[in-house]
Amino acid sequence: MHELPIIKKVLATALRYAQDNGAERVVSVTLKVGETHDLIEDIVIKYFHYASRNTIAEEADLIYHALPIICQCGQCKEAFVFHLRSGPRTECCPECGSKDFTFVSGNEFYIDNIKIK
Repeated sequence: MHELPIIKKVLATALRYAQDNGAERVVSVTLKVGETHDLIEDIVIKYFHYASRNTIAEEADLIYHALPIICQCGQCKEAFVFHLRSGPRTECCPECGSKDFTFVSGNEFYIDNIKIK
């Protein structure tokens, strides 16, 4: 349920951008979301369509790009995908077996593009 307040802020940003640029409608909003945010893509899209009813974004597409969690091993410096929900559970570096790794990416959350008309 934490998706709805987030989407309301995304929608408000898109509507403000459209208004500031004299647009008649919002065509699409592109989000880049790191996997650590634990958002469910289908629910995010559903809430966007729900929240945008009766606005100039009512028919807009929400384009959702999930970004993987990338880690780097502290021993061998290998970069690898950390599987949070799918794939084999990541507990150590797949290259050297070390449990000493840091998160490099996967915490992003930003509007990449707002297309207006």
